[in-house]
Amino acid sequence: MNAFLIGSKQGFIRIEIIEVFGFPNETSYLGGYEVKGKIDIKSGNYFVKDAELWFSTCQI
Repeated sequence: MNAFLIGSKQGFIRIEIIEVFGFPNETSYLGGYEVKGKIDIKSGNYFVKDAELWFSTCQI
């Protein structure tokens, strides 16, 4: 799995993992592994496409 989608009738959030750092030797202080990804958000007329997102795999 390198992406997931949460959707509804009014829009969606899609998060894609691009690169995982430190796997399998280093974990993040947040838990899991540090990840570089991108996010797409659509809600009604509002839309964000390919925005850069940094997070921990523990957060998802």
